Order: sequence, then C-alpha cells, then structure tokens
Amino acid sequence: MKHLTKNEIRRQYKTVIQIGYCDLYELTRQLKKIGYNAGIYGWNYDVFELDWNTCIITGYRTFSKGTIRVTSEFIQYIDKKACKIIKNNSCNYDEEQKQMKLLKNEFLREYKNNILK
Repeated sequence: MKHLTKNEIRRQYKTVIQIGYCDLYELTRQLKKIGYNAGIYGWNYDVFELDWNTCIITGYRTFSKGTIRVTSEFIQYIDKKACKIIKNNSCNYDEEQKQMKLLKNEFLREYKNNILK
C-alpha cells in the first residue's frame, strides 16, 4: 500500500470526495484502495478510486481544503442500498460484485448530477 500525501492526491485526481470514517463502509470495501496517509499521530485516512479522475478519502483526519463533502442523507441512502445488496446476495459473490459496481456507478452519477450543480 502506498503512502499518499494530499498534494499527490490532488495532482492525480481532479475530484476528491471526503466522507467520514466508516461511512459507506460496504461500498468502499468493493473499491480499489490506492493508498493511505499517516503522520506523527498515526493513521489519518484511506484513499479509494471511483474512476480515473475521482477518489474518496475516508478517515479520522482527512483534509478538507479542495475536497467535496457529501451530505449525510445521501451517504445513508447509498449505505442502505449497499447493505441490502450484501444481505440479499450473501451466497452469490459474483452477483453481489455486479450489483455493487452498479451502486458505485449510481453514486458517481448522482454525485455528478446533483452535488456538482
């Protein structure tokens, strides 16, 4: 796992979405984790890639300047859908992965349609 600074993240990704620690846990479990950040006080945040120019940072001490914060209502909506997918497909891994990928795409679509306006 690669240690990433906020400047490296900003150079690599046009859009950085900030969510709280363990928000969207089920969804981020399915995403590609590209790195983390830690400092003198320990672990700060993890970085997950959504698409080629969008990533999510989640942790105790994220950086807020230059990031977009998602509303708690939208996080709860996506998290409930992810939990439902996991519960309904607990025996079928391939179907679960397919539906989680669709949920990730829905998250990106809603984000780009509503939050960026």
